[in-house]
Amino acid sequence: MIFKKLLKYLIAMAVAAVIVVLMLWGRGYFGETVWKTQCRLLCDAFTLAGALFLLLCALVWVSSKGAFLGIGYAVGRFVHTLLPFLPKSRETYAEYRARKLGRSGEQSYAFLLVTGLVYFAVAIILLIVYYQIPTA
Repeated sequence: MIFKKLLKYLIAMAVAAVIVVLMLWGRGYFGETVWKTQCRLLCDAFTLAGALFLLLCALVWVSSKGAFLGIGYAVGRFVHTLLPFLPKSRETYAEYRARKLGRSGEQSYAFLLVTGLVYFAVAIILLIVYYQIPTA
């Protein structure tokens, strides 16, 4: 059980690290020689990775609370209306919502939150360092 949790965290951290490296590579970090510019690029890359994971965590949380169930129900009803050969469902929205929310167990998405916060904290530290470097 603990190995599965640790694996989630490691995979999330590795994906965020890949995002950072791709961002640095795309912005020309590895050819840059000025420390202030390197620090800014590092800050940007860590901010991007942290923000992506924090927003992904927020999206998963909102979805787990049933925010998108109305859209799924409406699309399903619309498809059943357009295609007459599909079996008609007399399920109300309340029944649909209870069925969907009852089916999904409580899932942990803390690994997304922790990864986002760690990378965002590194970005804040790099931002502080960036503003401490004197301009030439």
